[in-house]
Amino acid sequence: ALPDQAPQIPAEPIQPAVSVPTLLLGLWLTGMAVLLAYHGISHFRLCLWVRRWAVPVTDPETLQTFHSTGDRLGLRRRPALLRCPRLASPMLCGLTRPLLLLPEQPPAGEALQLTLEHELTHFRHRDVWRKALALLANGVHWFNPLMWWMVRRMAYDLELACDDAVLQTHGQAGRAVYGRTVLEALEALSTRP
Repeated sequence: ALPDQAPQIPAEPIQPAVSVPTLLLGLWLTGMAVLLAYHGISHFRLCLWVRRWAVPVTDPETLQTFHSTGDRLGLRRRPALLRCPRLASPMLCGLTRPLLLLPEQPPAGEALQLTLEHELTHFRHRDVWRKALALLANGVHWFNPLMWWMVRRMAYDLELACDDAVLQTHGQAGRAVYGRTVLEALEALSTRP
């Protein structure tokens, strides 16, 4: 080496500011937080809507059908029965204080009994908890397309299980009424603004 040249010091490799595992962890946590926040906000809005618009059912025929159906299913505890305007079809909601919500104009007669039996079967099977657990698992595994498919498939299977439970206890005439009731509910959902 020449005396007037400084010795070359090898340059250290430049380290990225954020490592790939840290970046992936941040991405995963962000996706999970966004999805769980979305579900949380949706649930909060539903609770506000129910609190504002839902009123207890006072119709004696509906209440009698509700209680006799609950007795036949062996339910010691039952959800609160409320009527909600602008609700297209009956639904069960609430983890700690379950509510069975009926539309403003619920079906009548045998169709009402079959509808209540379907929703009370969801209650008996604790399907609201199952759906909440599936949404939580979906939040953790938001990046996995199979998890999204599983959540949709599980909701579909829960509906089919309740339909099957209702149809098992009714004859051909009851099945026809139930089929018409389901079709009317689907029509109401499709025409909802």
